[in-house]
Amino acid sequence: MTSKAFKFVVGHESGPHSCSWRLWPQQDDIYLLQLGTAANRIKFSFHKSGLSRWALVSPMADGSDRAFAKWKSETAPKGAGAATLLLRITFPTNHLSTQYRIEPETYMIEAAPTNMATSVDIMITREEKESIINTYAGDANIDLHYIISMKSRGFLFAISSKHSCERIDINSPHQKHLSPFPNLRFPDKDTEMTGRPIRMAIMGPDLTLPTVWELGGHRLPIK
Repeated sequence: MTSKAFKFVVGHESGPHSCSWRLWPQQDDIYLLQLGTAANRIKFSFHKSGLSRWALVSPMADGSDRAFAKWKSETAPKGAGAATLLLRITFPTNHLSTQYRIEPETYMIEAAPTNMATSVDIMITREEKESIINTYAGDANIDLHYIISMKSRGFLFAISSKHSCERIDINSPHQKHLSPFPNLRFPDKDTEMTGRPIRMAIMGPDLTLPTVWELGGHRLPIK
């Protein structure tokens, strides 16, 4: 655990894993990037106002809103013994890839067993750091990986993980009017032994529990 930028993957030291993710503080805000092809284009941001955004990095040419999703989080008062979930990133173990290199100084979050998933929670709380550490130390089902103090905001940001049941099988059709990411397959079982060279993050529609799934897949031949 540290107070600096935090870079992590979900997976196994010598086996398949997710993309790398990087979270860092900047003034009064926190930013999160999925490192890879989208890293220079899309980011999550968690702002002092309580507003969170999933948005393009650069402004739109026509001046329109660059955010794909926005949600507001209310933080419990100090002493309530509670944390507020800002974002959950779920990594189905069957969707981890073998074709991505892990960069130096990257923290490894151990993946759940086959046919399960690892849920990584990004949270905010007004509680003291020692209180948070002690709370998680008493729960064998949840691991605490990172804490950063935002003194100017009176908050702590924390990252934890737990295992859950999550199996996903998705086809993205090649008809462009049906999908913004055509001709892709994200199967539950990689029966073709592709190694899942393509990784994609998709966000669920329910922003009362903001959840992103990182999936691994491959291209389909166009018929």
